[in-house]
Amino acid sequence: MKKIAVLLLLVLTMAGCQMYKTKDTIIENKSDYAATVDARNFKEDEKQILSYKFTVDSGKSLSLPMYDNGDVSLVSIGRNYLNKVTDTHYEILNALPVSFTIYNTIDKKVILSDIHSLFDAQTLNGKQTTSVQIFNPQKIQLLAVSVPDSIILKVDIQDKKIIIKH
Repeated sequence: MKKIAVLLLLVLTMAGCQMYKTKDTIIENKSDYAATVDARNFKEDEKQILSYKFTVDSGKSLSLPMYDNGDVSLVSIGRNYLNKVTDTHYEILNALPVSFTIYNTIDKKVILSDIHSLFDAQTLNGKQTTSVQIFNPQKIQLLAVSVPDSIILKVDIQDKKIIIKH
């Protein structure tokens, strides 16, 4: 009976040690832009951190001791995306741009930009058409303002077209 109790105690001790095991996880920013990531369930100074946001500069990397159920996600909306290579290696890479055509349908000069800087701001003269490369277009939030009176204009997105209207 004592042997069974000792064996059971040994098994429970080993199982308990495995529960708090960490593995070094590398987050590597290979993109041209800084990115903010949310790391969940990792260890720092012998304490368990449930969630913390880090900024990883371009060309830099971050190593964290993650618990088995730890996770990393990209918080910042920008010109990059997060790629999970393995359970212990994440890469932040440049997003591929998508070409859009911009139609300024009004007679005034317009400045078109995105809240997240997914493309460089564009200045269009009245009735002008141009094209632009947009990174992560599914997250775009456009702002069109007429010049010089600063009236905010309506912007429609249809397929790969951006239409500026009154």
